[in-house]
Amino acid sequence: LYADERGAVLLLEYGGFRVLLPVGMSFDALAKLQADESLPPITALLLADSGMAQTNPAEWINFLNPQVVVLSVSADNLLGLPSQSALDAAGGRTLLRTDANGWIEISSDGSSVWVETQRGGPAPTPAPGASASPTPSDAPAMTEEPAATEEPLLEDPDFTPEP
Repeated sequence: LYADERGAVLLLEYGGFRVLLPVGMSFDALAKLQADESLPPITALLLADSGMAQTNPAEWINFLNPQVVVLSVSADNLLGLPSQSALDAAGGRTLLRTDANGWIEISSDGSSVWVETQRGGPAPTPAPGASASPTPSDAPAMTEEPAATEEPLLEDPDFTPEP
């Protein structure tokens, strides 16, 4: 969707499954994408920059309306990430964190979504002012079937892939 000297924002789509991966998202990319009304809804969103407040404003996350929010951050992050405002912006959505859940795998057949984590289910999001220390829950993370966002692509009956 967007690429510049800071990174890229990737949108992966498969049927009704849509995941947004902002890897090194710049403020220019954020502004451009927030104006794109065709972008939401998103099935899964990777928070940008390990949960930095400036690249994960509440307006952006609410605009995308993801079912699942993924946070890739180390448990010993020296920069104080994730920011409390980015955690608050995730709201009541399912939040999965690598510092609490270990590896996170999200897969889809285009209509259903499966979520698997190394340990525990979604990490609880602390209330504003509470400690942001992650503690995985015991239950595995489950998501609902994503809503279809577009009509399926029709295949060309005369198309034969090259070997």
